[in-house]
Amino acid sequence: MKISALFLLSMFSLTQVFCQITISSSDMPVSGDTIRTSNGVNPGGIYDFARTGNNLIWDFTGLENIGQQVDTFLTVTQTPIIFWPFFLTSANLARKVSGTGLIPGLPVESAFQYFNKTSSAYSDIGTGLVLSGLPIPLKYTDPDVLYRFPMTVGFQDTVDSYLEVSVPDLGYLMVDRNRINLVDGWGVLKSPYGEFEVLRLKSIVSEYDSIFVDSLGIGFPIQRNYIEYKWIGQGFGIPLLQVSIDTLLQTESIVFIDSVREINVGIGQTNIQLHSLKVYPNPADNYIDMDLSGITDRIISIRLLDMAGKSCLMIPLNEKLPENVPFRIDLTPYGLSRGMYTLMIQSKSKVFVSRLMISD
Repeated sequence: MKISALFLLSMFSLTQVFCQITISSSDMPVSGDTIRTSNGVNPGGIYDFARTGNNLIWDFTGLENIGQQVDTFLTVTQTPIIFWPFFLTSANLARKVSGTGLIPGLPVESAFQYFNKTSSAYSDIGTGLVLSGLPIPLKYTDPDVLYRFPMTVGFQDTVDSYLEVSVPDLGYLMVDRNRINLVDGWGVLKSPYGEFEVLRLKSIVSEYDSIFVDSLGIGFPIQRNYIEYKWIGQGFGIPLLQVSIDTLLQTESIVFIDSVREINVGIGQTNIQLHSLKVYPNPADNYIDMDLSGITDRIISIRLLDMAGKSCLMIPLNEKLPENVPFRIDLTPYGLSRGMYTLMIQSKSKVFVSRLMISD
């Protein structure tokens, strides 16, 4: 009996057991919170973000940091007064966001995203934009409920949200979104920031956008289908890690809570330097050609990132390409907005980057 008890004790000590946590409204941000995040890259596509389960360890410590920002949460009255009539009675929290690419073809001067936090839900109410000094409230008729509380394993929810805005001499925007939320796992997340107990929330989003820009004289519909994976811990305000994957374009955006750190693009333990990359035409419209001279080893991936660090294009290769032949990328399938981007070629030992301007 003593041997059996000792054996069982030793087996128990070798098995990591974590507790399921519950997420509530108190785990969401409050005004005055400042949260630093990093934009990440999945090196060589080595991580499977879809993997989930119970009492699981997600080890993403090798995520690469390609940029940082700090989110500051505000009360509605701390945002510009021009937005108060639209959001003061329906939201109680806000944050300043980048306006880049929010409405293709229109330069956004500033933008604020508004939320409503209650004991039962945390909802995206909409976004306030400033265009040429004119306030444009993009407010959902039906809010996009991001979380309902209490949130625990097995929770599932379906949300329909809708907004429609028409501004004379500027344009028209309509968003019709369906979101299915499911807590499909729990365990421990390991990220560059640390190790935390988490719930894993999967959101399947189907969205139809209709946009018309008066200055361009064109309108176009966009059907978007994407999956959001969120690893949520207690008391952090926002997900410790969020990965958004466009299922059509196969692009991914990675954001994780982080500490202040120097940006270092690398693979594993290899020290990698940034090298310039020749790209033409620049500004570009429908395509780009890349000069691969100087890239003598295996190319792992080619990525295009917007100014917020979001991955807009990703081509996994893991092969050696001819140095004396330009590599062409057709940009037309990706629906890129006009603006500045960062083009990145990641090889086995180096990273080559270039600024790229996308014209009309």
